[in-house]
Amino acid sequence: MSPFSFSAGIVLCAIGAGSFAAVASAEPLMLYNVLKPKSVNFGTQAQRPPEREADPLFPFQWPLLNRGNLFLPGPYTRGIDLNVVPVYRQGITGKGVRVMIVDGGLDARHEDLAANVDRSMLHSFTNTNDASATDVGSDDGVSHGTAMAGIVAAVARNGVGGRGVAPGATLGAAQLLAGGERPDERALMQTYGGAPFSRNTDVFSASYEMFIGLPEFHEFESDSEVRALAQLPGLRGGRGAVVVKPSGNEFDGMGDVRCPRAKYVGLTCGHAAFSVARLLPQTIVVSSVNATGKRSSFSNTGANVLVAGLGGDDAPTPAGSAPLRWITTDISGCERGVVAHTPTVEVEHLTDFETPGTLLFGALNARCNYLSISSGTSSAVPSVAGVIALMLEANPALTWRDIRVILARTSRRVDAQSAPLSVLLADRSAYVAEPGWTRNGAGLWFHNAYGYGLVDAQRAVDVARNWPRHLSGPMPSTEWVGLARLQATDPARRVAIPRGKAAGASDTIRVPQSGLVEFVQVRVALDKVNFSDLAIELTSPSGTRSVLLTPYTMLDTPELSGEVVFASNAFMSERMDGAWTLRVVNTGFANPLDPNDAAAQPSLLGWAIRVMGDA
Repeated sequence: MSPFSFSAGIVLCAIGAGSFAAVASAEPLMLYNVLKPKSVNFGTQAQRPPEREADPLFPFQWPLLNRGNLFLPGPYTRGIDLNVVPVYRQGITGKGVRVMIVDGGLDARHEDLAANVDRSMLHSFTNTNDASATDVGSDDGVSHGTAMAGIVAAVARNGVGGRGVAPGATLGAAQLLAGGERPDERALMQTYGGAPFSRNTDVFSASYEMFIGLPEFHEFESDSEVRALAQLPGLRGGRGAVVVKPSGNEFDGMGDVRCPRAKYVGLTCGHAAFSVARLLPQTIVVSSVNATGKRSSFSNTGANVLVAGLGGDDAPTPAGSAPLRWITTDISGCERGVVAHTPTVEVEHLTDFETPGTLLFGALNARCNYLSISSGTSSAVPSVAGVIALMLEANPALTWRDIRVILARTSRRVDAQSAPLSVLLADRSAYVAEPGWTRNGAGLWFHNAYGYGLVDAQRAVDVARNWPRHLSGPMPSTEWVGLARLQATDPARRVAIPRGKAAGASDTIRVPQSGLVEFVQVRVALDKVNFSDLAIELTSPSGTRSVLLTPYTMLDTPELSGEVVFASNAFMSERMDGAWTLRVVNTGFANPLDPNDAAAQPSLLGWAIRVMGDA
C-alpha cells in the first residue's frame, strides 16, 4: 500500500462531499403544492398508464425528465436529463439485462425493487447470517446500495415510488463492503464474474472506491481489484461485461486535506486517476453533472473519465436554495435507513420528504421507503449503468468495447462555454492546466470534467440498435513501448524538470503499430518530485493534448521518487501509429527559507506507453 494513500479502506462515493448530505428544508406547504401527483405524457391517451399504475414520484425525478416540475426549488436547466422518455416510448426498459449492484447491501424485499430482483444473483460476503445480500440493518452502506439499485431499476408503473433509468432490468447485488474494511481478493474475484451468482452479469454498477492515493505502478500490478476486473472481458460468452465506477468526490479535498492553490485556480484537489482500478479500459469512469448541466461541485476530473452521468449537487446555490438530487429507494420502513435518522447515518439535515410529521412526508413518503437526497458521483454511476442496460436490450450482441465507443460517440457536450484554466508560473508564463473542451483527431469532443459528455439514452440506443461491427475479445494492445529504456538505469537519460517553466521536461516515443485508439496507459518514472507541483500531459500523433495529471492536487509528496501510472480516454478513434510526446511541468516556486530547496533537482527518469485499440 502506498505511503501516500489517503484511504486504505472503502469509500462509498456518496459519503462526505456528494453524500446523503445537508440540504435546507423548504417550506412544506410550498413543496406539497409542487409535489401534488401529476400525470406524465408518454404519448397518446391509449399509451398512458392508468393513474393506479403510475409512479407517483416519477414527475419529480428530474434526471429522467427535466421539464421544470421539480422536487426542490434549486436551479435547473430544462432538458438536462438522461433523455430516457423517448426510449421508453419504444418499449425499451432494459428488460433481460442483468445489473449487479456492488455495494454495502440491498433491501431486496423493497416494494419498488423486489419485482426486478433475481435472488440467484444475491450474495453477501459480510453477513454470515444471511447469504442473500438482503441485510436491512442500520448500516448506511445498505441504505446506499438500496438507493443505487433504485436509480438503476426501480420498477415502473406499479403504483408506488418512482422508477429507475432501466425499470425493466434485472437486479443482483454483491454485499461486498462493510465497516470500511477492504474485501479480500477471493471476494473480489467472485463478485466480478468468478462465482455462479455473478458470472451472468452484463453490467456491474460499483459506486465505491477501495483506494485513494498515488497511482504507483507496483500497486497497479499487484492490486487485487485490478486482477478481479481482468475477468470482465471474458464474461457474456466472450462479449465482455463492463464495470461502471465513480470519478470520486474529492474535488474540494478529503477530510482535513484541502488544496488552496487548486481552489484558487478552479482545479481538482482529488483526481479521477487516484485509484488504480479506474485506470483500466473495462472500467467506465463516470463523473457527475448537476441539474444545470455543469460539473457537480464535488466531482473529480481526469483524463480517464469516459462520460458523465447525473449525480445532482451538494453546494448551496448563490441564492441559498437547495441543489437538486435524486429521489430513489431507501431501506423499507421507518425504523431503518436514512429516513430513520439513525445515529449511524451521516445526515445533518433532511428535507421534509424524509421528516415524519410534515405535510410533504405524509403526502409522498409516509411509509419511509424513499429518500430525496441521493447525490455524488455514486449516484451518477447507476444513471450510466441504467443507460447501458437500455443499450443492451436494444442490441444484446454489443461487446464491452462497443459500449465504450458508442457512449463516446453519442454523449452530449454540456457546459460548452467552460473556459480553459491556467496557472501562473515563476517565469511569468501561463500554463494551461485544464484545456477544457478539446476536439481530438477523430473529431470527438473531450473534457477532463465530463469525458465525452453527458450520456444520452436515446442517441446511445439508436446507435446501439444499428451498430455495424463488434469489437470483440480483449482489447488489442501494443504492450509497453519504451519499456526497455524506462527500466534502464542510465543516468544520462535523466531529464531535469525545470521549476516554473512551461516547457518542462519532454520526451517522445514512436509507436509503430497501426490501428485506432480505444484507450491509452502511461508509466512515468520520476525522481525527487512533489506531485502536487506537477502537471503531466500526453500529446498524440494527431496533435491532441491530454492532461493526465493537473497540478495542485492533494498529493503533497516532497522529494518522492517512484513510478506512477496514468490513463486517458481522450484519444478515442485516433490513429495510434506515430510520435507520442510526454511533457512534465513543475509549477512549483522556489522556497528561499529552505537551504536544501535549491539543491533538489526533480527529474524525469523515463516513461513507457501502452496504446490499446482495434489493431
